[in-house]
Amino acid sequence: MQGQGEVLAVERNARRAGGLVRTARRLHAANVIVEVGDAERQRPEGPVFDRVLVDPPCSGLGTLQARADLRWRVTADQVAEMTHVQTQILAAGAHALRPGGVLVYSTCTISADENERLIAAFLDSHTDFGLDDVVVTLPHRDHTAGFYIARLRKG
Repeated sequence: MQGQGEVLAVERNARRAGGLVRTARRLHAANVIVEVGDAERQRPEGPVFDRVLVDPPCSGLGTLQARADLRWRVTADQVAEMTHVQTQILAAGAHALRPGGVLVYSTCTISADENERLIAAFLDSHTDFGLDDVVVTLPHRDHTAGFYIARLRKG
């Protein structure tokens, strides 16, 4: 961005928000603003952003190589709870996006409920959005963690 524009990071946890502030300072990213807040809530000013990255909490099932314990700890009820939170954050991000803007939804899970099905349901209920691209990485194929990244455009 070469110092142009602003990046707003919203983090609910004050300690993690402080870590983001320190990282931005260390990287000399003066145009990064960190706000302690709940990303599930719609911003009152409405559609003001050109780009929105939604990186919601997820089950982490794409990181089983590094965190094998998740295989036994993550339950179907927890995934269902995650999808509710993810849906809320995605809707709030969509609300904050200007027409013509790009929204990227990214998780480190390979759960279809948290990814493909969630995005399909979002697109069904937000007809002003279209799917530009989807990238899925799989540990056995790509030698990395499992990630899902969907790029959406607001009409």
